[in-house]
Amino acid sequence: MTNFGVINTRKSAHGKPLCWAARIVSLIPGIGYTAYASVDAAIWAARYGDVWDIFQTAGMLFVLLVLPALVGWRWHLAGGLIMMLESSVNILMIANSIATHDSYAYFELDPSYVLRAILPMWVTILVGSCLHLMAWARETRT
Repeated sequence: MTNFGVINTRKSAHGKPLCWAARIVSLIPGIGYTAYASVDAAIWAARYGDVWDIFQTAGMLFVLLVLPALVGWRWHLAGGLIMMLESSVNILMIANSIATHDSYAYFELDPSYVLRAILPMWVTILVGSCLHLMAWARETRT
């Protein structure tokens, strides 16, 4: 009896440690900050009766932070480029606000908060985008 089969010679990068590191590093800061900002908006609205909706905050941050990481989960090149573009633009905006000594140039936020919380988040997303691009390069090379 003859066995017919197809041998797959292309090795996929999915499931490898580099791919999982790219997924986790790029997704965790977005989920964390989205949850933090949503809870903060809910507390603010409950305390002061503000009209800012928690769903607006969560939706906006989901689209900006979590959705590109989810795109990168499936398509390394597209997600990596989107995350690299948005993180590098935000890092340059933060650097500009620091260089010009304009204390509220970055979305009118407190500069100490930006340096302690926002900048590390964007740097982590930039590292995750670089990992996605490395996973894409390794996947296309093999």
